[in-house]
Amino acid sequence: TVAVTYEIDFKGDVIDAKIKSGIGYGCDEEAIRVVKMLKFAVPKHHKLRVTFHRTINIHFRLPKPQKQSTQYVYNYVEKKKEGKSSYTYNISFQR
Repeated sequence: TVAVTYEIDFKGDVIDAKIKSGIGYGCDEEAIRVVKMLKFAVPKHHKLRVTFHRTINIHFRLPKPQKQSTQYVYNYVEKKKEGKSSYTYNISFQR
């Protein structure tokens, strides 16, 4: 969760956004980018230009790390004939 504080001007545009508490990994920058895109309907205050200060929490769900699949590679190395009908195989395994 990234907490962003921002200011809304009299037109309803976000004029300033700052990270209150962040998590890093590019999420802070993305939260500021999204908040600056927001547009608000601001009530009229007797023709005064009022700036509003708000805080928003933006929740990020990061993907879980994928399990590495165990892959076995069989390399056939050599085949020797021993005697009349017996064979010896040397096989190496790579993980």
